[in-house]
Amino acid sequence: MLVSTVVVLLCALAQLDPAQAGPSAAAISDAKPAQAPTAPAPAVVRLAAGTPVEVVLAEPLSSSINHLADTFVLRLAEPITSNGAEVVAAGARGQGEVIDVARAGINGKQGKLIISARYLDLNGRRVRIRGMTFMASGKSHVDLATGVLMVPYVGVASMFIRGGEIEIPEGARAVVKLAEDVDLPTTAPTDQTGKSQ
Repeated sequence: MLVSTVVVLLCALAQLDPAQAGPSAAAISDAKPAQAPTAPAPAVVRLAAGTPVEVVLAEPLSSSINHLADTFVLRLAEPITSNGAEVVAAGARGQGEVIDVARAGINGKQGKLIISARYLDLNGRRVRIRGMTFMASGKSHVDLATGVLMVPYVGVASMFIRGGEIEIPEGARAVVKLAEDVDLPTTAPTDQTGKSQ
């Protein structure tokens, strides 16, 4: 009885339409696993050498206090954007250096303070910068092609002179220029609610 039942089952299976049967072993082996979608590569923006960016002094400087080779902190005052996408956030840190300094002396000798912008850290990359154009009320006061700011010798910089000493306050804004080309990835532009578009 058992033998006849097995024979009947085998015959029934043999008569099944192949389309109704499950996938064959060959079909299973040929199937490729589904691949997870890959994220698109971030867009890259090239900032060319000479691109101006606005910075702010994060600490005060003074011909009466600072010394030769002192370094000071700069911060990016405004974000760098391209077509509505933020490339570098405001606040990126940078550095400048005192390259010449002298205190005010007797007989009305005026103090001297010569500083130079050195670099900005833009998204983890140290980028050389040059020149410093100090600003007041959004207007440029001095633009030196030499890459240094020579405060005591520029009449329009008299706002920094206090009792013969050169005093540059924390928060003073300046424009510097990138000294090299740099490629940086952008982030997605955001709407007014702060969500990525």
